[in-house]
Amino acid sequence: MAKFLRNRGSSVATKIIAAGGSNIRVPRSAVQLPAPVWYATLDGTLDSTTGSGTFTRTGDASYTAGGEIGYVALNTPRYQDGGIIIEPESTNYAQQNLRMGDQAPWVTGFSGGYDPESIEAPDGTTTALEIWAIDAFSATIQQTMDTVATIAAADPVTVSFYAKSLGTNVNPYVRVNYRDQAAINSFVYFDVTTGQLANTDPGAGVTISDVTITPGPNGFTRYAFTLNETGAGQDAVITFAISNSSTALTSTASSQGNGAVLWGAQVEQQPWASLFIRNTTSANIVRGQDFPKLTGMPGGYPRSLGALSLSVTALVPSAQSTD
Repeated sequence: MAKFLRNRGSSVATKIIAAGGSNIRVPRSAVQLPAPVWYATLDGTLDSTTGSGTFTRTGDASYTAGGEIGYVALNTPRYQDGGIIIEPESTNYAQQNLRMGDQAPWVTGFSGGYDPESIEAPDGTTTALEIWAIDAFSATIQQTMDTVATIAAADPVTVSFYAKSLGTNVNPYVRVNYRDQAAINSFVYFDVTTGQLANTDPGAGVTISDVTITPGPNGFTRYAFTLNETGAGQDAVITFAISNSSTALTSTASSQGNGAVLWGAQVEQQPWASLFIRNTTSANIVRGQDFPKLTGMPGGYPRSLGALSLSVTALVPSAQSTD
């Protein structure tokens, strides 16, 4: 039989197609799958028994292999856990996300210690940023993004990034500030020493609808949250800062080796975090939709040949709901 599962929030119930073409529908309330990424089990190939397959996608894409993030070129499928990864198109508005400490449009603010490209990142490259406080004024990094032409008021926006703690970290919180196109600031605090959500402080008219925290490669954790855009008048700004408080921006003087490590910022116009989208440019980057296609199926696969079987599984990260 073939089973199709849609992610959480879908208006489509689970549909099971049995041999002979009869349908059984399961109420949508029985399906609570938060992740948008599907692994469609095609035995590690794009070939069918009666023909060949094709695959297209604009832009490169990421997957996990050997405990680290790997990349494939455009029009190249990604295989993981015996299946092919299928994602919709998404744009990453966070530019130069492999070099968050020393590459424009990223800028540092206040006083702090910054050692860019000093720590092994989740993809195995030495590109992660070490950041620590040198006084009571928290170390920050910030980017003004190119969003105003494409993100509209009320659109969902998802922010994600990788982080971990180093040494004796007296500033355990990473505060993420999304300043939207109406200049409304929303704050989310993560404790990177414990890998937990510490606090949310949404701005006027903003709802932080979901937070996901997922273990990542090389000791990193991926943190993500979704909120709604409230305006369309100016480019949005993303800021990361370290703090000794989960309610305010303040820090305790520390030293190198005793702070946080940041990497892989991602800002998307959708209500979930895609798999990592690498951006090595000072422009928005688009990872196109994965589009595998099997060809040569005889006569539209008539019922007389039996059941067509397809197994689809959702990648489900750990989650801490803020609803």
